[in-house]
Amino acid sequence: MAGESFIWASTTVLLVADPSYRNPVARLKHILSSPSLQNLDYLYSSALEHAFPSNIDEPVLLLLRDTLGILVVARTPITIATLASLLPSATEPPQVIAETIRNQVLVYLGSLLTFSGGDSTSSKPIQFLHKSFVDFLATKGRCDDRFFLDVPDQHEKMATAFGV
Repeated sequence: MAGESFIWASTTVLLVADPSYRNPVARLKHILSSPSLQNLDYLYSSALEHAFPSNIDEPVLLLLRDTLGILVVARTPITIATLASLLPSATEPPQVIAETIRNQVLVYLGSLLTFSGGDSTSSKPIQFLHKSFVDFLATKGRCDDRFFLDVPDQHEKMATAFGV
C-alpha cells in the first residue's frame, strides 16, 4: 500500500506541475475530488484523457497507441530513434518520425514516462516511470478502450516490424 501511495503522490505532482496544464490549482482540486483519492487507475486515466481527449485526431491517437504498444513490449528501454524505426505505419524519414513522436506524443506523457525532452536524436532511452502504468494499459477494463493495449497483438506488431 505504501508503494502505491508513493506512486500516486509522485504522479500527481508531475501531473500538476506539467506545463501543458494552464491551471494547476484547478487540476489538483480535480484530482483530489476523485471518489477514490488514491486510485491509480483514475489518475492514469485523467492524465491520458487530458493529453489525448476523445476529440483528438485519429492519426495522433494511432501514433499514441503504436508508441505505447512498442514501449510496453520492448524488453529494454529504447530511444526515440529506435521507436521511430519500429512504427508499423511509418512512411516519412526516421528523423521526421522521431520528431513527430516527440512533439505529438511524448511531450504529453511527462507524468507517466521519462525521455530526453529536448532532442529526438538523444541516446537516452524512453522509460515508464512506474510499472503500474504498463499494467493499467495492458489490462482490459482498467482503462478506456482507446488506450487499452492487447499485449499479444503488440508482440505481433513488433515481430512484423522486425520482418518475422
